[in-house]
Amino acid sequence: MASVDKNIIIVGAISGFFAQDFLKNKLPTDYRIVLIDTQEALFYPIAALRAAVVPGWEEKIHTPFANLFSKGSRHIAVPGTTVLELKEHAVIVDKAHPELGLGAEIPYEYCIIATGASQAPPARPAGPTAKEITSYLRASQSTIASSRRVLVVGGGPAGIELATEVRELHPNVAVTLVHRSEKLMRYAPKAHERVLPILQEMGIEVILEDTVLWPEGYTPGETVREKMVFHTAKGRTIEAQYVYLATGNVPNSSLISSLDPSAIAKSGCIRVHPTFQVDSSHPALQRVFAMGDVADVPEVKLLGGSLRHGRTVAANVLSLIAGKEPTRKHTPRPAASYVTLGAHNAILYTPWFTVSSRLLARLIPSDLHADSFRKM
Repeated sequence: MASVDKNIIIVGAISGFFAQDFLKNKLPTDYRIVLIDTQEALFYPIAALRAAVVPGWEEKIHTPFANLFSKGSRHIAVPGTTVLELKEHAVIVDKAHPELGLGAEIPYEYCIIATGASQAPPARPAGPTAKEITSYLRASQSTIASSRRVLVVGGGPAGIELATEVRELHPNVAVTLVHRSEKLMRYAPKAHERVLPILQEMGIEVILEDTVLWPEGYTPGETVREKMVFHTAKGRTIEAQYVYLATGNVPNSSLISSLDPSAIAKSGCIRVHPTFQVDSSHPALQRVFAMGDVADVPEVKLLGGSLRHGRTVAANVLSLIAGKEPTRKHTPRPAASYVTLGAHNAILYTPWFTVSSRLLARLIPSDLHADSFRKM
């Protein structure tokens, strides 16, 4: 095998996975992928909310990074490692990996930032290890099962999904969903009109155009382990034993913002060209791409979108390696996806229409593609 002396560094996992998948079999033999992630286990967010409610699912949403590349591959995964600083042609990590031949400074030819966005567990990992993720989810399942009321804050897809999972499995547990807007899933036409009757039929209390005032000493997103009393801006009082904060994501863009604040959009995402190259004149960012939830692209953040990002990034990295200009450009697409409403109902939303159907739920794999994730 030819000597490998040129690294393509990917920082982040799930969205970065798509980039590495399109790259790994097409790179010249003197190039390799070095995938670095703070997690010690690759986390599958699509099934995370069900795993927080339904026993047995907690083992389905993570898989070892060792499964990522085939045995003997020149490509390597570096889990449980944090990139502290991005430099021109190198990244600085929090610890060396002599067993992999890597020091604390790892050189690169090109770097792909796929750090995603932070969100309250269980939609994102509750810890870096598989053991911590599993332990958190089992505790969540137990707390929900013994709760008198679950409070969900946020009426987007994540909040709706968790609320319906709870009511379907635990009809004796009351669920209150508080949403600050007048409509649920307001970016999807007709979604509110489709979803609200389903939630009400399931016995979920939906409070619109109101916000929760967090009690002193309580950190939003922190799971409640005992009864707490919450008040809303309009004077409602809600007692709950479990709280899920589903009010959006915070982009993990600090690696770029620390170098060039002007490369960060108002959304907190990283400004990118249609090629996904970072839009910056800073010398350290000329060989850097950003993709997935952290990239400032005018489209709803969906996993399917990250797949398209990965294909574009891979094509442009390969062009640059070949000495050509990157010509593949990403065209944002209107959102089209589904939201499960428990295991037996779902909605499909598009820019033009939204439909709800139990038949649609039967067409969605019962494991939400988790088995394919673990085998990838």
